[in-house]
Amino acid sequence: MIVGNIFIVLWAIIMILILFFKIKKDTKKAKIMVRIALIIFILDMVLPRQAWGEWNAIKSLNGKKMKVIMLQPNLPDWKVNLTDTTKFILEASTIDSIIHLLRKSDVVIFHHPTGIWETKLSLISTTNDTLILTVWKTHNNGTIINDSFRNDRLGDYLNTLMNFREAVYGKGATHKN
Repeated sequence: MIVGNIFIVLWAIIMILILFFKIKKDTKKAKIMVRIALIIFILDMVLPRQAWGEWNAIKSLNGKKMKVIMLQPNLPDWKVNLTDTTKFILEASTIDSIIHLLRKSDVVIFHHPTGIWETKLSLISTTNDTLILTVWKTHNNGTIINDSFRNDRLGDYLNTLMNFREAVYGKGATHKN
């Protein structure tokens, strides 16, 4: 996300300036830079969800009817998958529920918390347009979509839909450590 990258770059520049002013023993300027860095850090963590609210994580498929949703292991041989094989969702009400949740996502700046599971969610429209999303369920009970969006209800819904108990290895898994 461009906004997240801007905040990270600004924060890094200010940290470099703080180090520069501390080396030069200009503590007044260093204190000002620390305050600015803290403000940017707080904005980086809070601003996207509070200021921008709900966004559509799948706007490239607006106006299209979905006929199939596929859930697949994100990496077939990785240890934290929601499902170990491809699952097809064909029931219209289930597809509509997932689409609704994807359209009601919050913008986030993803800070890579550890995940409980991940999955590749493929949306296929009736005109055969396809959108592939990566979805992570995190240990802090969040659900991240493509590093830019968050909708915790989507993760809970997929947990229920797949009867999730624990992450699974894909067939032929080699990374079981």
